[in-house]
Amino acid sequence: MKKVLTSRYDRFYLLLLAGIVILVFPFLQADPHAAISISRDAFTDEGLNTIQVRNWVNYGRLDIDECDNFVKMPLFGMLMALGFSVLGTGWAAARITALCWTLFFMTLAWVRLKEKRGFLLVFIPIGLFNYYTFQYLRFSMAESMTSAAILWSIAEFARAWQQMELPLPQRPARRKIWLLPVLSVWICIALKNQFAYLLPLWFLWYGWGIWLQRKNGLREILRQTLAVCLLFAGAGLLYLLIFYLPFREALHTIMTHQTSGRFVGMHELYDEAKINMLRTFRHPQLQGMAWLFIPALFLGVLAHRYRGDRFFSLLSGLLFLWFATEWHKFGIRWVPARYLLPLFWSAAAWTALVLWQLWTTRAQTRYRFTLRSLAFALFAVFIVLEVRQVRFLHAQRSYAIRDANARVAQVLSVPTNKVVLGPWAPCLTWQSGSLAVPVWSDFLNGRDFDTRYEPAAWVSEPDQGDNDGAFAAKGIEFKGARLDSFYIRDRWIYFLPAE
Repeated sequence: MKKVLTSRYDRFYLLLLAGIVILVFPFLQADPHAAISISRDAFTDEGLNTIQVRNWVNYGRLDIDECDNFVKMPLFGMLMALGFSVLGTGWAAARITALCWTLFFMTLAWVRLKEKRGFLLVFIPIGLFNYYTFQYLRFSMAESMTSAAILWSIAEFARAWQQMELPLPQRPARRKIWLLPVLSVWICIALKNQFAYLLPLWFLWYGWGIWLQRKNGLREILRQTLAVCLLFAGAGLLYLLIFYLPFREALHTIMTHQTSGRFVGMHELYDEAKINMLRTFRHPQLQGMAWLFIPALFLGVLAHRYRGDRFFSLLSGLLFLWFATEWHKFGIRWVPARYLLPLFWSAAAWTALVLWQLWTTRAQTRYRFTLRSLAFALFAVFIVLEVRQVRFLHAQRSYAIRDANARVAQVLSVPTNKVVLGPWAPCLTWQSGSLAVPVWSDFLNGRDFDTRYEPAAWVSEPDQGDNDGAFAAKGIEFKGARLDSFYIRDRWIYFLPAE
């Protein structure tokens, strides 16, 4: 690493990473902000995303039917398990582990971008400290980690095309050039397989590069394309053997259940997309950031016009294609905030590249000073808004989940192999380390949980909306029972110790 990090910008990059860690530290045990999403989102999903590997590390059992998350994000689970084995399975440890892996993938992008890496010095302050991205950085969820991995994948593709421009005697073998770009694609999908929708995007990236490299001639392009296809097929086969075939039956059940009816029909698409966009971009803490992308788009056009830099054209094209692809999620019914995180990452990365290009361009035009001044002014406004947002989140911190965990740990203070059941159970057992299993009606273990597990406690919202009535279907009611209760965000959570 010492030999890799040798440019004059590396110290600034490391300082920015340290700044991220310092700013995140006061939030390690704070709740997600109440307005982060219309769904339960991070309030339950931090626990749900990690519960299977927590049970694996704590109790030596990895049951695919306990939850749907390990099958959907196998590599994320493995990376989290590695952190748990070193730091323990507490809530803070989970958040530190997720943050470290996110910064790791971003550092891979930094290392591989070479001379264009400087735009990440702009991306970090304008992209990672807004209301959404700053919060998700610390959550033990896959979205930030995968977004950073996609950024690394883009860096690998850009570097590959840069190497293809070298004279033939200096050019590495095709398999060496394209191995890491292809491998990065499948790593992103293994982190969370729902990102498979980006597969066509990676082929668009490749096509964009071919267009810029068309001077190499048809024969060279065909040879190169054959090498890429063979590598893609080989890496895809490896993915199937490791992450698909062992979990095929469970994966089909889960994806069928979770994708059915997720997107609206064509006759509803306009109205649903409009509702989702207004809800997102009119969010009080995001509204200003959204409007700033419009002048950035204008400056991006000027940057292309006044700077004949092929590598900038390639890299900005890759980032903009990623940004454009993410808009399809506005067609999802009541789209969760976490699904939009890659949209915010891609918009910020593209904007950062444009600003960096305008600052560093040596093109001699009469508008050079004006363009640089506009870029600096836009950057300054971004910084002011993001400082305000971090201060707002700091002032709004709450600790309901931490306090609820402490109370549950007191009730379940005696070590036991009995199970705490319910979708909120993984969120409330960080401190106790209890075996926890989420339950939903007629989904995975929801059909036989009453006979399959010996419960230590039941956890549910009063109307059982969190578990789709799974407990009521088995005759388990909370009315009049001896229970504890927690108020988290805007919901009461009932905790009923088993008799």
